[in-house]
Amino acid sequence: MTGAQTFIGKYMFVRELGPRDGTTTNRWVVCSGRTGDKLGNVLWYSPWRQDCFDPVNMTTFNSECLHEIATFLIQQNNARRTTLTKRKACR
Repeated sequence: MTGAQTFIGKYMFVRELGPRDGTTTNRWVVCSGRTGDKLGNVLWYSPWRQDCFDPVNMTTFNSECLHEIATFLIQQNNARRTTLTKRKACR
């Protein structure tokens, strides 16, 4: 894995994986802050044109953890929109 880990809330952290080969969108792995176990991935989902959370099979999340993941998704999607808007303005 590449990138520094960043805590999202009290119980989880994300680590940036960088883009897949041939793509430009970043990916992140979401891990348990206590055990380091992988809980899922955040990645670009083209049909919806936004980053989405793809959980590992048989993982369970309470409302607080889901809220923290949703907040991270909102931040990433807003950052992408801001970057795209700036790029379009420079053309």
